[in-house]
Amino acid sequence: MLNNIFNPKSIAVIGASPKGGIGTDILSNLINQGFVNNGGIVYPIHPKADQILNTKVYPSVLDVPSDIDLAIIVIPSQLVVAVMNQIVQKNIKGVIIISAGFKEIGEEGAVLEETIKNICLQNNITLMGPNCLGVINPKLGMNASFAQALPPAGNIAFLSQSGAICTSVIDYANGQHGINKFGFSKFMSLGNKALCTEIDIIEYLEQDADTKIITIYAEDLINASDIIQKMQRITKPVIILKSGKTEEGASASGSHTGALAGADVLYDTLFRQANIIRVNDIAELFDVMTVLSHNPSVNVKNVAIITNAGGPGVLTTDEAIKCGLELATISTETEAKLRLVLPQYANFHNPFDIIGDAKSDRYQNALDIILQDPSVDSAIVILTPQSSTEIEATATAIVEYKNKMIKSGNIKPIVASFIGGDKVLAGINILIAGQVATVGFPENGIRALSKISAPRIVEQKSNIQANIQTDSQIINPTKTTEYNQVNQILESFKQKNQSYLPESDAKKVMEIYGIPTVKAEFCKTSDEAVNKVASQFGGKLAMKIISPDIMHKSDVGGVMLGVNPNEVGKKFDEMMMTVTKNVPSAKLEGILCAEMIDTSKGFEFILGAKKDEALGTAIMFGLGGIYVEIFADVVFGFGVLDDNQIDDMINQLKSKHILEGARGQQPLDIVAVKNCIKSLSQLINDFPNITEIDMNPILVMPQGQGVKALDTKIIFDLN
Repeated sequence: MLNNIFNPKSIAVIGASPKGGIGTDILSNLINQGFVNNGGIVYPIHPKADQILNTKVYPSVLDVPSDIDLAIIVIPSQLVVAVMNQIVQKNIKGVIIISAGFKEIGEEGAVLEETIKNICLQNNITLMGPNCLGVINPKLGMNASFAQALPPAGNIAFLSQSGAICTSVIDYANGQHGINKFGFSKFMSLGNKALCTEIDIIEYLEQDADTKIITIYAEDLINASDIIQKMQRITKPVIILKSGKTEEGASASGSHTGALAGADVLYDTLFRQANIIRVNDIAELFDVMTVLSHNPSVNVKNVAIITNAGGPGVLTTDEAIKCGLELATISTETEAKLRLVLPQYANFHNPFDIIGDAKSDRYQNALDIILQDPSVDSAIVILTPQSSTEIEATATAIVEYKNKMIKSGNIKPIVASFIGGDKVLAGINILIAGQVATVGFPENGIRALSKISAPRIVEQKSNIQANIQTDSQIINPTKTTEYNQVNQILESFKQKNQSYLPESDAKKVMEIYGIPTVKAEFCKTSDEAVNKVASQFGGKLAMKIISPDIMHKSDVGGVMLGVNPNEVGKKFDEMMMTVTKNVPSAKLEGILCAEMIDTSKGFEFILGAKKDEALGTAIMFGLGGIYVEIFADVVFGFGVLDDNQIDDMINQLKSKHILEGARGQQPLDIVAVKNCIKSLSQLINDFPNITEIDMNPILVMPQGQGVKALDTKIIFDLN
């Protein structure tokens, strides 16, 4: 039904006025910027006017004699529900609410917005907004927004929660020296997202023939697992600029996992799993849009740098390595061809310095020879204005070479950077007019090239069916014997109004779901410790204080290692006295006595989970023990994780080399680690009311010897 929003044949503007205002501005845009000239029909709606902008006015949509595809509402928020009821009677299926005064102003507005949302859901109406700028389809000349100008038509769809960002992007796109760097297929402001979200529109744009690239400015997203699941079916590049990177509140978290699971870290995880390209600022957004708009979306790894100046070539090389790209190494045959067309004092190895006196033919020959080498994935062409430089002719040569590649069907990404001001302007305009991706500085081009690599898009096309099967797991808990056992444990503590499990019970939960833990007993008194431990434990013990108020037990004397079972009563009393002295305000529930594990036989990692209010629950794995927050070498993953996703997580860790067996050490049991991560992701899926799990450390033994969770914490929601 989004077609009613983006491709309407008739539009009613409810709120256009003879006195002017936003509604009249939108009506003017539709009449004067191409929609009417392209065959579109507009119906101004006003209860008292006869004509606005020389166009017949109707008192309400019910008075319009013809069908209406789209209604644009620009009236006070308190009047919107009444108008929505008229829209239902008129059977209008597309609505854009420009008006503000909804959930952004508080509870009263939120109730009003929910009412309108329900009207739309009950009557199969597609809603954009409220509190938005509007929607633009440049191909139709349809500016159904209060942006002043229509952006150029092109192949980029742009979605934004911010109307101000939209107008800035339009102005930028229209301001490239009179020639456009890129254009847009669809352009929209989402506002409050009462009904249509980013993922709804992405799914629509995936089928839109005019859209090659989907670009988003987002302030908040919800339900990471749902986004990841739906993004499996999206093959077009999706770029996102996400605001709000600052961290607040992490230090107040009750666990290591919670402290490390900052909101922006989780967004990074979402974008990685969903194969979304993340950019860091507006400038980078424009550069990536430019490069992707004029080049194929392919896996760029080996880049060739062609330059007429050594300094920019070295700076570009540094940036390429920093961004994870590699300098392409050409074959001896390619080098031999270059020696026939370049001066003997040129640099025949990457970066290719073709010397300051290079004219257009030298650039063209170098491009032609270098890009034919199979080891070269892409090229960045740098020009600095020197006395012999043929700026316009060189730009023309680059355009001609790109067109030649297109005709041959063997096109590789090309990015041009003509460094300078007025002297290179004419050349830049030729490049832009010739659809060559052009950036101000070569480092910007390198950063953009590093972002457009899309090897996983191809992989996901062949794995869609497998991911669909995984979706059913995400929706339904296992309801197995294991599920019932854990559910019984959680319910028993829920009835006590206790939102956390004692460690002994937390360990039982882990064991039920196949995550091995150490043998342990929770003791409230020294006598209880003597009675339980003396009869059940043969070797040395580890003793840990149990308190909801203490995160770092060892810092306050709440950990004892190597305790003889015969001394457990004495050590119990000592620990309670020490911790009470160090943290007088802490509630001390007792002490956990656990079998002592020789940690020298393995390596300490951390495994946990953290529920984010908006995105959902993420699994965390990484380097653990006492250094977990110092090095923060951890990664996250959403949803029920499969082997490929777990491999992807582990490969991002610096400490993965420890798992693999660094510097001649024996490899650790990665298979057991993967099984634990998979089991934990299933547990979290089965019990969405679990808000936090922390296992630090889990001891990973040598290959074939498994893992042991030494410390376990579980917090859950009582609601």
